[in-house]
Amino acid sequence: MSILWIEMHLRDELVLEWLKEHQHERIPHDTIAEAVGCHRHTARAIVKRLESAGRIEINRSGYRGGWFYKCKEK
Repeated sequence: MSILWIEMHLRDELVLEWLKEHQHERIPHDTIAEAVGCHRHTARAIVKRLESAGRIEINRSGYRGGWFYKCKEK
């Protein structure tokens, strides 16, 4: 496993923990990026990975102001 994969995993877990604390709020990718210290495109990629892994559900009804995220317990 390369250092890049390890860093991606750690950042994904950091975003997941942050989303658990803010899952009842409408959150844009910019806010996630600012909270974890990355670019908004990186935050969007992390959210997509978490969703495809089944770790979060995204309520995409109306993007204006962000989406609502629901974290699933493992």
